[in-house]
Amino acid sequence: MSLPSRKSRMQNVIAASPKRHGGLAVFLSLLAVISLLLAVGTGVAKQRVFNADYLVSELDQTDAGKQLAEVANAELTNVITDRGLPSSLAPQIVTTKAAQQDLDQTVRNLLAGTSQPVSVTHIVAHAKTKLTTALANQSALLADFGATNTVVNALTATLNARLTNELNVPQVTQAAQKVTTVKLIVTSVCWASTVLTVILLVILLFLGHNVFRFAKQLGWITLISGALIFVVHFGVSAAGIIESAAIAAKSFSTAAVAIGNAVLNSYALPSYILLGVGVLSLLFSLFGRKRRRN
Repeated sequence: MSLPSRKSRMQNVIAASPKRHGGLAVFLSLLAVISLLLAVGTGVAKQRVFNADYLVSELDQTDAGKQLAEVANAELTNVITDRGLPSSLAPQIVTTKAAQQDLDQTVRNLLAGTSQPVSVTHIVAHAKTKLTTALANQSALLADFGATNTVVNALTATLNARLTNELNVPQVTQAAQKVTTVKLIVTSVCWASTVLTVILLVILLFLGHNVFRFAKQLGWITLISGALIFVVHFGVSAAGIIESAAIAAKSFSTAAVAIGNAVLNSYALPSYILLGVGVLSLLFSLFGRKRRRN
């Protein structure tokens, strides 16, 4: 009986080597899926939720500025009538532009971790200018109230206090207290999970000793990750979770929904990319299998 050739024995050893690492490869692949999901999830959050420029640009496309202007004008009318002055002095003085500027600054202050993030500076400055002009020729009306500057300063100071108190809701206060810590955690998890994913993929490449086998593992890792992100994205959107959560924003619920959906939709592109990489990697691995058969 003839013994197996040396070449045949070497081929059997090479073929058997990956099988010894089969369980480890599966475990590392599962870890890679988890770490990749964390990297994508926190990465999108870092670039969207904690990106002031992005949030401000999205906020500017909503009706939040108009809503705040209406709130400010209603409050200014109350301030004026409480002082015994006619409400006709404040015919929609606060503009949407001034209100939008304060909203944008509030968002920036909030993400910067400012203890008092609410800004009404532009609204008050705009109201002060308009009231000064409106009262300039009302000397008879102001006879019992003092000089124009005194009256305007008193009105705008009250407006400042009332608006700040009205906008400084518990949700804003709580967010201001936690945003710095949450931002640090998200950034740390993003970098750690990204590095871990790369390390796991490198280990899988060396364990398999075969580019095509690694392509198959990479394909399943990215395909599963992309599919999970897509399912969660679609599920949250279909279930109306953002709309339900935005109810707490009251007058600004429409803006909250728009921004929430914009952030949610940011997860669509990464899921498509991962799905595409997964399909291409699996096709590439099939090409390698075909070559081995030939």
